[in-house]
Amino acid sequence: MRSLAISGERLMPFQVNEQVAAEEAAGLRATRCSTNHARLRAARRHSERRTNQNTTHNDGNRKHRL
Repeated sequence: MRSLAISGERLMPFQVNEQVAAEEAAGLRATRCSTNHARLRAARRHSERRTNQNTTHNDGNRKHRL
């Protein structure tokens, strides 16, 4: 887990959200989970393209998607 503190000091749990909010306000950080979610979606789509064992996109029963 990477530290949220830029200057390197340890943050107490109740300080972390303030740090995150400050970084978001300063534009240093994307809004909460959007980038990670996009990365996961992209990886999932690429893995579907790579393998032939996956069914079509709207098929509801996506095979081997754990």
